[in-house]
Amino acid sequence: MSYGSCLDCERQRISISWCKNCDIAFFKENFRNWTSGSTIIDEFIRHTQLNANKSTDYLEWIDYDQFDLVKNINKGGAFSSIYSAVWLKGPIWKLD
Repeated sequence: MSYGSCLDCERQRISISWCKNCDIAFFKENFRNWTSGSTIIDEFIRHTQLNANKSTDYLEWIDYDQFDLVKNINKGGAFSSIYSAVWLKGPIWKLD
């Protein structure tokens, strides 16, 4: 199945709206713009981004200020906190 060529590098896309070469380069350029405060979590998110084969294969970093209606829904958990929220912007569907 053909997904057309990337508008930037002209390589063949391997998924709808996904150019592995350009989109992973975009993530790399933005690594310095975010951190969770945990090296382990940051490395895990970056690993998923660097090894993605399509636009749904990676984790996306979301700043806290992009959420609304944040509420703690934890029901008596002793070792964790669970929250519910609405992501205002939504996921990246297309990086072009």
